[in-house]
Amino acid sequence: MTTQTNLSSQFEYISKFKLLISKARPETQGSFTDYTLFFFSFLREAELHPVENIIISSPAMPEEFSRKLHNWFNDYILPQLRHLGVNRIAIVCGSPQCKNPGSPVFYGKNPETGLFPSMPEAKAWIAGLFNKSGKTGDPGDTRLFTAYKITG
Repeated sequence: MTTQTNLSSQFEYISKFKLLISKARPETQGSFTDYTLFFFSFLREAELHPVENIIISSPAMPEEFSRKLHNWFNDYILPQLRHLGVNRIAIVCGSPQCKNPGSPVFYGKNPETGLFPSMPEAKAWIAGLFNKSGKTGDPGDTRLFTAYKITG
């Protein structure tokens, strides 16, 4: 297994799983602009590697910011991730301020999306070691708005 990462990088790439991980701390992404700039750099990094899976840390954010971010993610980021060949997106929303249910929630087929309370659970799901007996949304729903209502 090859891990390519720069110590100062916000990202880590694990070639065995074709996995790109966001290492940026969510507290550093306090505004919509900060988070969108982070996503642009994340997409740029994804173009540099054969990526099929990604893990993103999601910041705890005010509700108005959450709606804007989810609309932007669904309308702009998801199509780009599909174009890059991403099959699975794991979003880690484990912050104490996050309204996470404590167990994973799964949505979508293309790409399959999972919301997780911790990074180890997200990595296990990507690696195929996770039992999806948790809450599952409509498998045809690729949008995150329904999941947003659960996680905040």
